[in-house]
Amino acid sequence: MQSYWRTPLRTSSVVGALLVSACSMALYGITWETGALYSIDPNNAALTKVGDTNVKYMADIQMGADGYLYGFTTGLAAKTYKIDPSDGKATELKPVALDEGTFVFEGAMAESNGDVYWCSAGMDAGHAKFFEMNVKTGEILDSFTVEGAFDINGWVRAYTDGDELYGLDRESMSIVVIDLMNRTSYTALGWPGDVGEVGGMTYYGNDVYIATGGTGSVIPGSNKLFRAQIAGTFTTPVEVGTFSGIGDYGFSGIAAPEPSILLAAGMAALVLRRKRK
Repeated sequence: MQSYWRTPLRTSSVVGALLVSACSMALYGITWETGALYSIDPNNAALTKVGDTNVKYMADIQMGADGYLYGFTTGLAAKTYKIDPSDGKATELKPVALDEGTFVFEGAMAESNGDVYWCSAGMDAGHAKFFEMNVKTGEILDSFTVEGAFDINGWVRAYTDGDELYGLDRESMSIVVIDLMNRTSYTALGWPGDVGEVGGMTYYGNDVYIATGGTGSVIPGSNKLFRAQIAGTFTTPVEVGTFSGIGDYGFSGIAAPEPSILLAAGMAALVLRRKRK
């Protein structure tokens, strides 16, 4: 469930192709039931296991500017974690500093500024509370609720028509938009299939990737990877492939490298290509 970029990274077709070839396994996914970390091929959803975080019930993960993955867990004692993407080793950081007794349920992360992320969600009087959190300290900087029942499985941030979060909502089986300026919401489009109990969303280049939940969960999903874009609105998602061997619930979060990491990899590949000519 990630978004580092306030607008998608724009590249030339040559550099864009090199970014994909240099980082062909650029997406990461973490499983809900076991906390296993996988790399995901964005071209066909093929998986390679990276390692075990040994952290169950992760709400979401995102890649930080330092090259480490960050995330937070669910429940009444939610905590933030730092994960090494090379081997899956997780380090516990801080408790999520919401009000005592707040239940955090499977949700989403999208970068607000640096180490601060917009997150979903904590339960507040029957409503989903969206909160802005420093993932390294657990500090809550802002929070709000909007009318309606929401269970956001993943979201990305975009400046298309203001400052908005586009999220995959299990309750309404749709892509919903949370307006951060006005603290309101609306539906962008219905989801074409089963969403599932957990899932994730992230930017990768100019595209948005979406992972739906597993087929064996209490609320089954399609267990697939999709690709879409935000071009004035959220475009109709295109199926990339089906996940296999990741448990009943599937991925509860997906992430992609921070843009500077992708750009550096692409530039290195471009230099290598020129030297070989």
